[in-house]
Amino acid sequence: MGEIKKYMKNLITKTKGFNNTIHHASINIVEGNSYKIGMDEVMGLENMLNQVVKPLQDILLKKMYWMNEVNFNKREYKSRDGFSAYSHNCGGIEFREVIPECEASSFNFLEFGEVDSDDIDGYSSMSDEEKEIARDKEVDDSIGYFDSALLIGISFEGFNKKGQLQFYIYLSGGNGDAPYFRTKSLTDIFDASISAYTMVDAQKKLTLQINKILKIIK
Repeated sequence: MGEIKKYMKNLITKTKGFNNTIHHASINIVEGNSYKIGMDEVMGLENMLNQVVKPLQDILLKKMYWMNEVNFNKREYKSRDGFSAYSHNCGGIEFREVIPECEASSFNFLEFGEVDSDDIDGYSSMSDEEKEIARDKEVDDSIGYFDSALLIGISFEGFNKKGQLQFYIYLSGGNGDAPYFRTKSLTDIFDASISAYTMVDAQKKLTLQINKILKIIK
């Protein structure tokens, strides 16, 4: 183990212009229009992340048959007027969508809103068929309030003191503060953090975590 650590240490280098950030020699940094090393500054990182989530895109597209495509969008990480990025926010990719209540059976890992029978006049005297019709009408009339949000992403958190790439993987969702579905109101379903010296190792570790999410959403 001592020889391996020594070998890895010899492969650590520094990038000037970004406070001499240390990283593995195999990581290529491009000095763009940014004050910190983010996803756009690490060559090949965005492409690697998109490869990792491809199995997720495939299964989600099957479940979300009403959509033509499932895209993971880039996470904003460069501060600007109206947006102040946290220091550990160095980009990443994210998928966010609202799942209609009528598809709840295909997304049983999410929490959807429930109709309160007390809000329906004469509910107790209705037949089972009438109750079902009344519940469906309540959902239809309350657009969005019974739906659920789905949020999946990989956040790139820059480099740690050892020169390793750091990532945070997350799955969250739920009815929260429907129909607004603000991130802070969503329920955490799965999350994990990984670190790796090289892009190859990072891809392997991220794939293991994505496979865990696949088991949850299938």
